Amino acid sequence: MKHTMTLSTCIKLLGLTMMIQFVSASSAEVVNTDLGIFISGGIGLDERQEMYANRDQYNLRLSFANASGAYISGVDTSIEPLSAKGTAMHCPDAGPLLFLSLIPGKYRISATFEDKTLVLTVNVSPGASERVLHWP
Repeated sequence: MKHTMTLSTCIKLLGLTMMIQFVSASSAEVVNTDLGIFISGGIGLDERQEMYANRDQYNLRLSFANASGAYISGVDTSIEPLSAKGTAMHCPDAGPLLFLSLIPGKYRISATFEDKTLVLTVNVSPGASERVLHWP
């Protein structure tokens, strides 16, 4: 009987360990703002696949890459509304994917990686738009 309890306890501990690993490996969190929602992540194949599987929920999808095309993360990103009402969104550690569902309108995106800032203006409509930002 004592041996069975030890085995049972081991199985419970193994299950708890697996649950902790699952939670720590779960996908990025969706953030709500007055302009809309965004999710940033895509580090690792599983997370990237999960984000792409849900991409239809977002009308602006950004990817960040270096000059050779390899994904990068740690991009300090701001999204400023130029025609829609609301305050700017700030994503201090975005990438390699940043998916946004924004109120339709015109936005200025500023993205900084290793002290180099890229700025672009986008018109967001109900249909999806995808952009890849490459750092030299």
